[in-house]
Amino acid sequence: MPPFLRRCLYVATFEGIGLVLVSSGLATVFASSLPRAGSFALASTLIATGWSFVFTTLFELWEARQTRRTRTLARRIAYAVGLEAGMLTILTPLLSVWLALPVLTAFAAQLTMTLGFTLYAFVFNWGFDAVFGPPRSARERA
Repeated sequence: MPPFLRRCLYVATFEGIGLVLVSSGLATVFASSLPRAGSFALASTLIATGWSFVFTTLFELWEARQTRRTRTLARRIAYAVGLEAGMLTILTPLLSVWLALPVLTAFAAQLTMTLGFTLYAFVFNWGFDAVFGPPRSARERA
């Protein structure tokens, strides 16, 4: 699969599942209406989609320059942690404003979601690679 198409499929699938998880989770935890929680989830998904696309592109550029071009456990962990650390930084202030939460509450909620999404990103990436094969950047040179 061409890299651009693979990246688009990856981001759409990852974020689509994430949208459902965040909407339902926020509505339940903060006793918020589903439309209010869902609108935050949609906004965060759009932001996450852009961030994921940029981060994945940069990660794969870095990965392609490595001597060993396989997706090791350490590399998968680094990817998941880097992706989610960026999301934590970007989305905490937005969550605070959107749901009128104190910043520390928003940080705790976002940290919880980040930890959950770090695990989700790790499992999703492994599964995505199992179904579609690793990207060219993670294949051994012939």
